[in-house]
Parts: sequence; structure tokens; C-alpha cells
Amino acid sequence: MKTIRTKFWKSHYEAIFCIVLLLLGIGCINVFSASQVAAENMFSNSRHYLYRYGLYALLGLSVMYAISFIDYHFWLKKADMIAIITVLLLLYVLFKADAIKGAQRWIHIASSISFQPSELAKMAVVLLSSCALGRRLDRGRKANLLTAPFMWTIIFSVLVYMQPDLGTAAIIFALSLGIYFIIGLPVQQYALLLALVPAAVVAFTTRAGYRAQRVEAWLDPWAYANETGYQTVQSIMAIGSGGFWGTGFGKGSSKFYYLPEAHTDFSFAVLCQEQGFLGGIIVMGIFLMLFYVLWQAADQARDGSGYIIIMGSNFLLTGQAIANIAMVLGLLPVIGVPLPFISYGGTSLLVNMALLGVVLNVLRQSRKTNATANDAPDVQRQKLYLVKG
Repeated sequence: MKTIRTKFWKSHYEAIFCIVLLLLGIGCINVFSASQVAAENMFSNSRHYLYRYGLYALLGLSVMYAISFIDYHFWLKKADMIAIITVLLLLYVLFKADAIKGAQRWIHIASSISFQPSELAKMAVVLLSSCALGRRLDRGRKANLLTAPFMWTIIFSVLVYMQPDLGTAAIIFALSLGIYFIIGLPVQQYALLLALVPAAVVAFTTRAGYRAQRVEAWLDPWAYANETGYQTVQSIMAIGSGGFWGTGFGKGSSKFYYLPEAHTDFSFAVLCQEQGFLGGIIVMGIFLMLFYVLWQAADQARDGSGYIIIMGSNFLLTGQAIANIAMVLGLLPVIGVPLPFISYGGTSLLVNMALLGVVLNVLRQSRKTNATANDAPDVQRQKLYLVKG
């Protein structure tokens, strides 16, 4: 008797596409609910952010689909150019952009359209690392911190830190370190990082008074409930008030100006309040599924560069998700990191989906290689699979 095996999808390519669509659907619903009060007061249109999110989502899907047909080696050849453009944009932000809420992070293209170069820096780190370190991975050689990708990462991180945006700078730096770790470093460099990274975290955190206050509020938010701990306290209260089943769609009270940045950094708190503990667990489960699918898909890459592209994208998307959820739950200080696909943010959404488009092309190329290998003579087949060990 034949055993019937049921799968949700036929391939990792299809799985990634389905998970992205699912996250976009949840994000669309949550952005509308979390932003409707602010949108009504600011634009006299409660659907303002919903329409904009929907537009960015459709544009992002188009970009992801189009890029999935472009050989990913094309982007590797352009990695240095992308890095230079990113640095120029970051410098422009520092010297020319207008400050918003005390920070210079956005380039205003039109009256209601802006671009955040720090998001492009994240993609540049993945592409630069894939280009330079992929060859080392193919040859079985360890990485070295004294290589171009890490130098570029330091430049990106410093420029983003000066905006100031310590949270995004930390994400960029951690992303690069994660990629280097999967390739492997000399023992001496591991020891150096172990000594320098904690010291750097303490130094950068305490250098500005407001950052030190955030850390104090993180350790005891209730003692600073009306000051620096306000966001954390309101977030925890919103999540707790949702209970297991939630208050229901649109019925959460936190978005009525109790919770700042309800549709951006703290959108997960609104989701938990309205969809409850169950809704929060489902979203976390979807991100866990995305991590697992990308982790498995990386093994299908036909070379080291493709492997690093997929793993780097995995670290970026799921790493930001973990950081945002931990921040919303009060497990991390307020660091201003959005929840991928769920938080409102056009640049973040477009960059994430463009990067996933590159991932999808890696999988397309691997399928072509596998098809060629299956039709090739045994000797040729061994050559085609050599990079996979």
C-alpha cells in the first residue's frame, strides 16, 4: 500500500512566496487597525496608511518577482557600486536631510514619499559578503575580518550611528558578524570580538545620556512609566490586556495615542492586543517557519555566494523580527527596529522583498543546475555538484 505524503508546497521557492504573501496579508490588516486613528487625525482619512502599505506591498511583490529572473551573479558584480551609492546616500542624509524627531534618517523624494538609506545598507552587507566570502566558502577557507565586506560594514555602521540610529547600526554590524560566523574565523579573531564587542556596546550605549536612560528604563520600566519607560510600559499593558483571544479587530485601545509608533515599531503590541496571545504566537510561528525554510533552502545553493545570500537574508529578516518582538515585550531596550512585513515602512518593505527576489533567483539557478546534472554523464555530474561537497 502506498503511503500518501502531503506537503503545503512543492518547493522552497513556493514556500518563501507563500510565507511572504501570508505576512503581507497580516501586515495589511494590522497596519490599517493600528494606524486608523492617527491617519484620521492627520490626513482626515483613516485608510491613508492602509493604501500606502498596499501600494508598497504591490510594488514590492513586482520587484521581488522581477528580480527573481535576474541572475544573482549580476548583483554580486555590482556589489561595490551598490556599496558606494549607499555611502553617498548616508552622507547626504547626514549633511543635507532635514531632522525629524531629532534624527536625520530620510531622504524626501516628494511631499509624501521618503527613502531611508540605512535599509539599503543592510542589503549591501549581504551582497558584499556574498561576493567576497562566497569564494572562500567554496574553497573551504575561513573568513578574515580584515576583508572588504567587514570594512564596508564598519563604514555603514558608523554613518548610521551618526544619524543617530544605534539600533539599525547594531543590526547592520550583527548581520555582518553572523555571516562571518557561519563561514568561520580564526580563533584569535573570535577572542578579539569577544573582548571588543561587549565593551563597544557599553561605550556606545552610555555615550549619549538618553540611551543610558533607555537602558535604566528597560531594567525597571515601571519606575519610569511617565518618562523613558513609557513606550515599554504601554506596550506591555497593551499585550496583557489582549488576553488569549484578544479584544477583536479594531477594538484595541492602545492606538488611541496611548502607544507611540503604534503602526511602526510597536505594531506587534497592537496585534497582540487585538488578536491576543494566540495571534502573537501564530505570527511568531510564521517567522519561525520562514527561518526554517530559508535555512533549508540555503543548502540548495549551487555555490558559496548563493548560500551566503540566503543565509544573510535569513539572519536579516528573522533577526529583525526577534529584535522587534523582544523590544515590544520589554526583553530589549527600545531600539527602533521594525517588524518585517508587519510594521509600516515603505523602504524596509521594498528592500526586504528585493533581497528575497535575489534569494528566489538563487533557488531558480540551483534548479537549473540540478536539472543539468540529472541529464549529464556521471563525470560531468560530479563536477556540477563539487561545490556542494
